[in-house]
Amino acid sequence: MVFDQKNVNSVLTVLLICGIISSILFIMSDILASTVIYSGYDYTSQQVSELSAINAPSRNFWIATTFLYSALVIAFSIGI
Repeated sequence: MVFDQKNVNSVLTVLLICGIISSILFIMSDILASTVIYSGYDYTSQQVSELSAINAPSRNFWIATTFLYSALVIAFSIGI
């Protein structure tokens, strides 16, 4: 199979963009989970891991977005 340089560059660009999207997804998930879903969460006194703790109201949301975040980071790591 012959790889065209233009196609390789396009794939690498998409993989690198996955890194940017993963960072935005993590920040947006953190903000949404801590303000909308987990009322009473305090950034200054609680760890981010408490958003996914057992019986936390944001657990299901946090786990779902973490799977997507992980896939994007893996794609990014392939691109670098």
